[in-house]
Amino acid sequence: MPTTPCTANPSEPILPPTQFILPITGPIQNGLPVISADNQGRRCPEGSGGQSFSCWIELYQQTQCVIRNPNTYKRCGRHAILLADDCKFMVQLVCLEPGLFLEEIRERLYNSTGTQLSYQAVHDNLVNRLSITLKKPSTGNCQKNLVAKYAFFKQMECFLAESIIFLDKSPFCDRDMLRSHAWAEHGASATQLIVNQNAE
Repeated sequence: MPTTPCTANPSEPILPPTQFILPITGPIQNGLPVISADNQGRRCPEGSGGQSFSCWIELYQQTQCVIRNPNTYKRCGRHAILLADDCKFMVQLVCLEPGLFLEEIRERLYNSTGTQLSYQAVHDNLVNRLSITLKKPSTGNCQKNLVAKYAFFKQMECFLAESIIFLDKSPFCDRDMLRSHAWAEHGASATQLIVNQNAE
C-alpha cells in the first residue's frame, strides 16, 4: 500500500465527488487504510467500520491509486436541457418583464428557441441555475417614471385615437393587476411598474 497519493487514471472507474481530500497517510490497520481529511485537519476514527471505506478499498483494488482531486471526477447525471442562448434569453426576458408567470416564460421560450420545458423545469432553471427568485416587488407608478412613461407612449403611438376604447368602471380582469410577485436576481430587490394605480 503506497503512503503517498497518486493521480487517477481517467480510463478507470471513478467514484462520486467528495468534499474531502483523502490521501492514505499510514499503513493498513485492521484491514483498513488510515485516511485523513487534509482540508479539515481531522483523522478518521479508529473504530470506523469497513462498510464506510468499502467503496475506496474497491477503487484502490481496481486502480492501485487513490483519487484525491474532485476536479478529475466524471460528471454524473443528466445534462442541462437549456443551452447558453436559452439561459441568456430567459435572463433578458425576466429583466424586461419581471412580473411574468411561469406559463408566459415557458411559452415565450418555446416561441423563441423551440425549447419546450415543463413549468417545474422552468422554475428549477430560474432558481437553481440562473439564481433568479420570485419575490414581492416594490410598486412604482409608471406616470412618475419618465423612462417607463415615454416607453408606454412609444408603444401606443401606432394606435389611432378613434380606435381606442376607454373603460369606466366596466367589469374586466386586468392580468397585470394580478402580478403580485416579480422575478429578480438572488439578493436583489424587484420593482414592478403599473400604468394606473387606481384601476378598477
